[in-house]
Amino acid sequence: MAGEFQKEDERGEAFDSCVTDLLGEMEKQRILRPKPATHYGRVDRCIKERGIVIAIREDKAETGCGGGDVYMQIAADYHFLVRVLAGLAETDTEADNFLSNGAPCFFICVMGMYTVP
Repeated sequence: MAGEFQKEDERGEAFDSCVTDLLGEMEKQRILRPKPATHYGRVDRCIKERGIVIAIREDKAETGCGGGDVYMQIAADYHFLVRVLAGLAETDTEADNFLSNGAPCFFICVMGMYTVP
């Protein structure tokens, strides 16, 4: 059944129910705060493998609404993710290996007010 959602959180929950079988459970509201830093990012969902974030997701109810473009937002989040991993790389071999291989990451951008399961 199709649903219209005015709030991104409700839209995200509906999308989760549609893709859980495909992508598995996603961690919600992950903060990406490099050290030292005054700015940080927050992704709506992420997928981790062996403690490393391998996919990040941004949800937007409407393009350009509430903070800009979903593509620009997820690109900025990826920037913060790489900076967080760089801070961990000296003591975490998984983070170091991930960065050494180009920090591959899937970007999942969910736009729109509707979801059709």
